[in-house]
Parts: sequence; C-alpha cells; structure tokens
Amino acid sequence: MSYQRIGRGDYRRRAAVVAMTLAAAWLAPLPGSINAGVAWAAPSNEDRAAARKLAGEAMDLFAAGDYAAAYAKFLEADTLVPAPTLKLRMARCLDNLDRLQEAVALYREVIAYELDRFAPAVFRQARKQAVPELAELLEQVPSVVVSVEGPDAGRAEVTLDGQPFAADKLGQEQSLDPGVYRFEARVGDRVVTETIELSRGAKERVALALPMEAEPVPPVGPVAGDGSRDDGVDPFAVAGWTAIGLGAAGLIVGGATGIAMLSKQGGLEDRCADRRCPPEAHDDAREFNRLRVVTTVGLVVGGLGTGVGLTLLLVAPERDDGDAVAMQPFISPFGGGVVGTF
Repeated sequence: MSYQRIGRGDYRRRAAVVAMTLAAAWLAPLPGSINAGVAWAAPSNEDRAAARKLAGEAMDLFAAGDYAAAYAKFLEADTLVPAPTLKLRMARCLDNLDRLQEAVALYREVIAYELDRFAPAVFRQARKQAVPELAELLEQVPSVVVSVEGPDAGRAEVTLDGQPFAADKLGQEQSLDPGVYRFEARVGDRVVTETIELSRGAKERVALALPMEAEPVPPVGPVAGDGSRDDGVDPFAVAGWTAIGLGAAGLIVGGATGIAMLSKQGGLEDRCADRRCPPEAHDDAREFNRLRVVTTVGLVVGGLGTGVGLTLLLVAPERDDGDAVAMQPFISPFGGGVVGTF
C-alpha cells in the first residue's frame, strides 16, 4: 500500500502537530474506559513523556523508510500509552514490511477500538482512516490453494516450509504474506515438492502429485526349483576349458622363453668360465636369469592349468548332443583363454 509523500519540513510540522494532539489526548481526563470491559488507568507523566519522544522518533524513521525500526518505536510507545493512533501507524509499518497478515490484524484492532464520548478526536480519526486502508490492503494479501493428488493422497503428510500443514486446510484458500514458500507431500518413501513465489494480490494453486509406487524388481538369475539349469551352462565344462586355455598359454609362453633361454645359455658358457662373467657379459647374464624365471613359471602354470582343466572335463556331467559346448582356446602376446558357446 502506498502513502502520499510529503516534504521533510512539512512532515516534521505534521509530526509536531500529531505529537501535540496525542499529548493532549493522553492528558485529557477519561472518566470511563477506552476499550469496553477494560479498566483504564491514566499513564504517569514519565510514561507520557517517553511515549511522545518514542512516537516522534518513530515518525522520523518512517519518513526515512526504516519501517522495521519505526515499528519497534511505535510498539514501545503504545506499550507505555496505548492508543489507536499508534496502532494505525504500526499497521502501516507492517504493510511496508510485507507483513500483511499482521497489518490486517492491527487494522482490525484499530477499527474495533471502542471509544466513549470523552475520547479525543484523533482517536476517532484513526479509526476512520483504518477502514479504507484495511479494505485496500485485503485486496493485496496473496493466497494459495493446496491440493494433493495421486495414490494414497488421503494419507499424505503435507508441510509448508518444513512445518505441518493441517489436512483441513487442503483445498481451502489460505492467506499468506508475499514471499517464497516450499510445499511438500510425503507418503512413505514417495515425496513431491513444489516451490512458489507469492507477490501482492497473487492467487495461486499448488497441486502436489504423488508419484506411483515403484514396481517390484523381479529376481535376477536362476530360480530355485528342481535343480535344472535354464541356460544350459555346465560350470565344470566352462571351468575346465578355461583352465586348459590358460594352461596352453602358459606352455606356449614357457616354451618360447625356454628356447630364448637356451640360446642365451650357449653364448654365456663360452664367455663365463666357472660361472663368472666379465663385465661386458653382465647384461646377457641378467637377461638369461629373467628368461629362466619366466620359462619356469610358464611351464608350471601350463602344466597345472592343463591338468586341472582335463580333470574338470572328466568329472563334468554328460550333456545331450544338442547342448554340447563349443570351445576354442586362444593365445595372444598378452595372455590366453577360451571363447565359445555353452
């Protein structure tokens, strides 16, 4: 809500007039009560002086656009000397701070303020001014209608900015202050969230659509039953042929390095008497020792792999001709193995 801007000098003159009017109102004898049913006690001179000072400071802060500080000063003054004029200015501060729902409540309090025939004119004027200002403000209060859709929507737990959102508010228009809000609906592990930004006068709808429950994942692999293998794979045959392939690779590598080792050995026997080699033959001697180790390892692995593979093939259960395993060993500079169909 906007208010007419006036020059700083004019504002100070008006503030002085309002302050003097308030002072006169506070000093005026009030034989009855201002609010019906509430006994009124005249404030002390110290409270009146403090309230006048606070009200003046608050009006300066309001003119400077510091609405939060102005509201605090007006509130402090109203605590010392309650008056509808101060509450009216507090409502205007809250309006400028986008705390619209609090402002609406204060405007209604000013309008409902009961005055007897001795009440100052400024009190009546404040109550009169509050009516159109409240009507204008109500048009600017944003609202939202929240609903939950999808499976088990009735069991959903709904929150607004992490705080519970009552189920009886769903589907009903809810007034909120301008700002950003996060809505969430949850049923078990299923969660849906939506964030909206409300501006003045906005009318929004938030439909939280819960996702469907995830379908159960079927088990992977053979299912326990009569012990038959649906894929027809014989683990003994696979392991046997794999071992044979690795054994064959080991024998080939061992054989190749063995030939190279024997070649090196022949050259070293001529140069190394009593197994003592001259410096120029040290590199050949080291290469001979490396080839000897590789040959030994390759032949041992080849022998073991071939033996284990043959054993596994011998103990493998018989298969129908239609289920025969087709295997083919392979050797490469980087290793060996088997390929085929099972």
